[in-house]
Amino acid sequence: MIGAVRERDAQAVVCFLRRRVRSLSQEALARMCGVAQSTITRAEAGRGLTDRRKAMEALRGLGAPLDSVSSEKLGYLPSHAPFEPAGPMLNLDEIASALAPHAVPSTTTAPFSLAELAEETRQAKADYQACRYAAAARRIPRLLNALEKSSSDHESAIHQRLYHVKTDAYHVTASVLLKCDERGLAWLAADRSYRAAQTAGDPVLIGSSARVYVRALMRERRYRTAADLATAAAQRVQRDTDTPTPASLSVYGALLLSGAVAAAKREDRDAALSLLTEAQEVARRLGGDHNHRWTAFGPTNVLLHRVSTAVELGDAGQAVEQARSIHPEHLPLTERRVVLHVDTARALAQWGKLREAYAELTEAENLAPEELKERPRVHALIEELRTRSSGHLRRGLTQLADRVGALR
Repeated sequence: MIGAVRERDAQAVVCFLRRRVRSLSQEALARMCGVAQSTITRAEAGRGLTDRRKAMEALRGLGAPLDSVSSEKLGYLPSHAPFEPAGPMLNLDEIASALAPHAVPSTTTAPFSLAELAEETRQAKADYQACRYAAAARRIPRLLNALEKSSSDHESAIHQRLYHVKTDAYHVTASVLLKCDERGLAWLAADRSYRAAQTAGDPVLIGSSARVYVRALMRERRYRTAADLATAAAQRVQRDTDTPTPASLSVYGALLLSGAVAAAKREDRDAALSLLTEAQEVARRLGGDHNHRWTAFGPTNVLLHRVSTAVELGDAGQAVEQARSIHPEHLPLTERRVVLHVDTARALAQWGKLREAYAELTEAENLAPEELKERPRVHALIEELRTRSSGHLRRGLTQLADRVGALR
């Protein structure tokens, strides 16, 4: 919504308020804006508050923090409009050094207990799911160095637990690197996660680690291999788990969802829909939305992946319809909510609804600026929208691109 206010786009602000504040009636909003109720009705349909003077009056009535209007001749933003150009947020050199400890002199790391290593890994995972990628990236090098040292220090009796921690630590490392499109380093981290899981011998842990391998394969456009790996890993989790647990069901379902996206990317509609249906049944068995084994798996995440697969299959209208059926309060994890906004923006761009796509991206930015600053794929979407737009919308998208570093 911040972007809409900066653009003086009262129509977008009205639509945002009506969508997010469900108790706010058209009549009450019209009184706040100082316009007729019919104007609010037209605004929600995309036809009202297009007159600039009325739009400014409506925004003032809503208490929007407007700068001086005198400098807005010809619709340009004031020269002192807040601009926050982005610089590189993540320094990945230390992560690279931690992944290749023999390539550079190793740093001295204070000894960690196994409990401390587990807690550091948990914090890194939590930072990732909250889209605090800079915080996660600061933790990871020290964590990986300490884990490698601990591999030789700890007694064999606790190696089993240590390999569980290593699996998760390298998993979150690969996840952060994939967000930044650092594919080579991500492969290295994903491989170490999987090897640690295999050493631990826990089928659920192995399945959980396979998820990041699938994502790495998709990033390399190896969609068939990714889909095959996801479905095979899901079957192994199901086969090797004697009694289903919330964790095993969550990993099983999450692998099916990854397989569905991979199948959609290779335009295998039948396989994608079949895997989604199977995942929906697993979510029903699980009984709700949870975050077992850091999967965020449940009925709502299945819906979210229906949006993603519809976008990949080119079903823009269906993707938007699915997205509108998801209640944000059912997505407590920031990373999942941002993915919903970005996927909805992708669908709207396919549909030619550029202004609505821009609104979704500004919502994503408000939730988690780092998600937009660190993802080259989002940068590409912003640039696509910018080249296809004109006027106020293009200026707004240019400002967004500058804030998130897409113009570098």
